[in-house]
Amino acid sequence: MILFIGDTHGDFKNVNHAISQHNPTAVVFVGDVGAYDKLEKLIISGTEVYWIPGNHEFEDPSDYTNLAESKWGENNISGRVVEINGVKIAGIGGTFNRKIWMPPENPLYETYQDWDDDNQHKEYYETKRLDVAGAIYFDDYLKIMVLQADILVTHEAPSCHPYGFTAIDDLAQSMGVKRLFHGHHHDNLDYTSDENRLGFKPHGIGLCGVTNENGVVVIPGKMDEERREARMAKKVNK
Repeated sequence: MILFIGDTHGDFKNVNHAISQHNPTAVVFVGDVGAYDKLEKLIISGTEVYWIPGNHEFEDPSDYTNLAESKWGENNISGRVVEINGVKIAGIGGTFNRKIWMPPENPLYETYQDWDDDNQHKEYYETKRLDVAGAIYFDDYLKIMVLQADILVTHEAPSCHPYGFTAIDDLAQSMGVKRLFHGHHHDNLDYTSDENRLGFKPHGIGLCGVTNENGVVVIPGKMDEERREARMAKKVNK
């Protein structure tokens, strides 16, 4: 069993409970982990941990460091494909950023190096560079688009979410994935009506929620019920 973990923001009770109850082969965080210490000190033993960064990992440098320098630091799957239990899982972390690329507009900078070369001598450089480090860059997007996978893990949502992006749809379709799991918005909405249009099954994971590889909710997100009606209304009116 593979479990996908919604934005935890430093609260690891649900993921640890799920690990102890279900003994999964692996858990995969969909970003905004909130690792206030090295990840191995926060997650109980007994499973392999994979992750992608969200947007909050780049607001405090220690949040990213506690992931990247942890026991599972090399298990950042953003920009690549890994195989777990015979399932090919790809990821793309971070968020779209108006200073870099906000689809459907053309990118302002295609790579982080392009932004760095253009901005390193400007007075706001130190305050901005962490923020843009967490952006989705067009060059990284194109590199992963040519890969094939069974599951795609993203922080940003596809277009079936009221704040989602068709660029995420395009990525998943190009990679031929069967399912997509996303976080960021803390929503677990009903995407059933979108599946034929998209060509894959999308799943949003709520705040601290846990969902298995078949899209079945193992532990609901903290705000799933109270947010669902309002978010679904926004989705209908999108």
